[in-house]
Amino acid sequence: MKQSHYALLGVAEDADYETIRGAYHAKMRSSHPDVASSSTDHAYQLNAAYSILSNREKRKHYDRELASERTRTRVVIPNTQGRRTQRHDGPVNTAERIYERPPTIVWLVLLAIFLNLVLLVGIYLNGGFE
Repeated sequence: MKQSHYALLGVAEDADYETIRGAYHAKMRSSHPDVASSSTDHAYQLNAAYSILSNREKRKHYDRELASERTRTRVVIPNTQGRRTQRHDGPVNTAERIYERPPTIVWLVLLAIFLNLVLLVGIYLNGGFE
């Protein structure tokens, strides 16, 4: 998970506009590209964070995204003995992963094969192959 805009500015998530503004200006004083030539990316990140947190609508949307990201479950698969391991919690078949069940065409093909076999057995038993 990447660093939140609140953590980047060093403010609490319930901080008011003035606190966010003050933190932004304090961080930009030390991270501005004219002052610190190596922190251009950091200045861009600070600008992005401030543009979202200073706008009421963008901040509400960001807070919702942040809350949903925190509630998502994550499965961490450890690397064992230098080998990469993968765990499949669901279906392994590609069609089942996409459609959550075998696609209808598979059932239609199987039905067609079965009906052809029944037809051929019926013809054979009636003496039709002479």
